[in-house]
Amino acid sequence: MLRINVKLIYERSWLQNLFLVFLGVLFIGIGTALNFCAGLGNDPVSVLFDGVRNKLSVSLGTAAYAINGFVFLITLIFGRKHIGAGTLVYIFLTGKVEDVVVSLYRLFFPSPTLLVSFISSVLGSFIMLLGVALMVVSGLGADVWTAFAMASSELVKLDFKKVKVLFDGALCLLGFAFGGTVGIITLLLALFGGPLVKCASKKMERILL
Repeated sequence: MLRINVKLIYERSWLQNLFLVFLGVLFIGIGTALNFCAGLGNDPVSVLFDGVRNKLSVSLGTAAYAINGFVFLITLIFGRKHIGAGTLVYIFLTGKVEDVVVSLYRLFFPSPTLLVSFISSVLGSFIMLLGVALMVVSGLGADVWTAFAMASSELVKLDFKKVKVLFDGALCLLGFAFGGTVGIITLLLALFGGPLVKCASKKMERILL
């Protein structure tokens, strides 16, 4: 499980931590949208968003709103302690950011080349992981999926890492069954996303001293 420096959180003001949350959510929305537009594979959670979007013929942001809200309600029942202000900001803002970025991307790149798609995926993955790390460092609540995984880990008394791997696998399979895009980026994020977020979080804590 990711560890945060509680002392540093209390040394910053609540508004400073909230700013980190908003910045993190903004980065997550931008990164997710870039990966979606690139078409080389979404992160595990976004595979499900993409699948539901495809199945119901709605926007990526609308699918994210609906699914995030549903998972939030479940987490609220048996994992309320893992929910904070950051969780709520994530739920209400990521979908809107994703829809705006997708619209702008398609405006500037109506038919992206493979090179543009590759650059978009690399950049999108980096920005998204940076956003997750910012939320972790803020200490104001994890994104709804991390909160759900943490609560589930405690409920079934299974190691968090194992639960996260099972969740990612299940989300990919379910999203793919609905028509979500799975690719090399999906695999890379599933394998290395966690360690990269942990590393980025530690570096940010030192920067924010």
